[in-house]
Amino acid sequence: MRTYSLSALIIWGAVLIAGSLQPWRAPSLSYGHGLHSALHMLAFGGLAVLAILTSSRWRGIPAIVCCWSLGLALELAQHRLYGHLVEWRDVRDNSIGIALFWALALAGLAASRRRAEITP
Repeated sequence: MRTYSLSALIIWGAVLIAGSLQPWRAPSLSYGHGLHSALHMLAFGGLAVLAILTSSRWRGIPAIVCCWSLGLALELAQHRLYGHLVEWRDVRDNSIGIALFWALALAGLAASRRRAEITP
């Protein structure tokens, strides 16, 4: 499973980077739109879950920090490449998505471990 998770993490990260750094923006995904915030939460939350699944128990936190750092780096790159203002709300939305999905992933992993211990 870890091999599939790693492949998914690489693909998800590449699509996330390419999508973030391309200059064209769909009007429905423009800054300040509710769908824009949800997309950031989903994209970076999904990245965090994949990072957790590919990490050992104690390397999960550095993986999460790397996901957050990638989000910040992409916002700064958009600022440098296209002259946009740094969208701090996007960094916030990334952080919320990472924290929410991280908590859900840890709860799911804990539940699956408990089921494994109970099942003979």
